[in-house]
Amino acid sequence: MQPGSQHYLGSKAIRIPTDEERQRSAEEPDHLLAYRETVERGNSSILPFFIKGGNANSNFRNHTLNNMKGELAGNKELQEKLIPTFALGCPRLSPGAGCLEALGEPNVQVVFSGVIEVTDQGCKCEDGSEHQVPDMLICATGFGASYRPRLPIVAGDKNLQDVWG
Repeated sequence: MQPGSQHYLGSKAIRIPTDEERQRSAEEPDHLLAYRETVERGNSSILPFFIKGGNANSNFRNHTLNNMKGELAGNKELQEKLIPTFALGCPRLSPGAGCLEALGEPNVQVVFSGVIEVTDQGCKCEDGSEHQVPDMLICATGFGASYRPRLPIVAGDKNLQDVWG
């Protein structure tokens, strides 16, 4: 990220300070304090969104769920399976930008049954179905950055146990 450039965290713009702005903050403690107070006010202003049953929480949840419905492009099955019934907060209400739209692409097949076997051609699922996977199989039940597979997962000459170890 380049100093002075703007990036996005979800829909929130994040601006990276320039070297000159950093220098000014180092030399002028009041300038830095004013900046920090502005950031803290901004962060604190979102707290009402997390008070379960409050107007801000309810309005934001409804707004988010309506966006999710739109991103799922009228796919009723995906809407029923993916749009949460829990309140805004933790766990995350909606995945990141582009994720839901990608699930509706014609070259994507979303399968909700558990995978019991990965084969040369694809996978077999708990519900008895078999799916051919021409490009990629993604299993998603959550994500932990510290995960290291118990069993070898090898592609070419690389084992994910070693790569992620």
